[in-house]
Amino acid sequence: DTVGSLSCEIGQFPRWMGSSWECTNLAFTYPTDPVGAVSLVSATARVGDPASLVSSFGNLALLVEPDESNMNLITCPTSSCLESSTASLTTSNYAFSREDAVTFDSIGNPIVVWMDSEPWSTSEVKVRICSTRNCSSGTTQTIASSPIFKDGASVTVDSNNNPVVVYEEFITVTTASLIAYFCATSDCSSGTSVVVHSGSPQGMQCRYCNLSVTIGTSNKPVLSFSSDLIGTGIFTCATTNCSSGSLTVVSAESEWRPGATVS
Repeated sequence: DTVGSLSCEIGQFPRWMGSSWECTNLAFTYPTDPVGAVSLVSATARVGDPASLVSSFGNLALLVEPDESNMNLITCPTSSCLESSTASLTTSNYAFSREDAVTFDSIGNPIVVWMDSEPWSTSEVKVRICSTRNCSSGTTQTIASSPIFKDGASVTVDSNNNPVVVYEEFITVTTASLIAYFCATSDCSSGTSVVVHSGSPQGMQCRYCNLSVTIGTSNKPVLSFSSDLIGTGIFTCATTNCSSGSLTVVSAESEWRPGATVS
């Protein structure tokens, strides 16, 4: 089809993008109702498995788990996600990871964090630094590796565009720690881990669940979590590397809380 000076290839159609015409593979725009629209971006994710979603820079990134050994990053150039691309982030021993995380760096490229665990053997925390917006290329770093079981994840970037990752470690059945990893570079090729807080979970329930991290004033991180012991807590770091800080209980519930987010 041809519109003015725009000539599209066979199978493509001209589409008005708000300020200009562009060629697209979509033959039509899906109808919407007054409250929005639903776009199917993955037909292979396992039912009940978690997904992580972030939207910024005019695009969207979604993590889904299609099977036991793969994780896919789906990126969309618009918030409606009518067009999308999928990058497979394949791991060798992927298991038991319940809270993967994704964010954008300062120029809109995704940063992904997940757990790669072989039960009772090795548990690793991995960070994928995407060098493109659809994550077609990038670098994967292992920022933690030990037999200690790791779970939960949240990621953000500091004022220097260096990733900050938080996760939970089960030291023993009765001891857990909240860990913050501060990448020293934007590609996370090196960094430092800090034990932010420690506690005792009840049985196998987690002390630091539904983790969330953001950067507060003066480049100091602020973390939130839900707990089966104290409810919902916010840890405010007093330093940029979170070597000290204070814990505030914002919802003192004795039962495990299903979610917490800080921004």
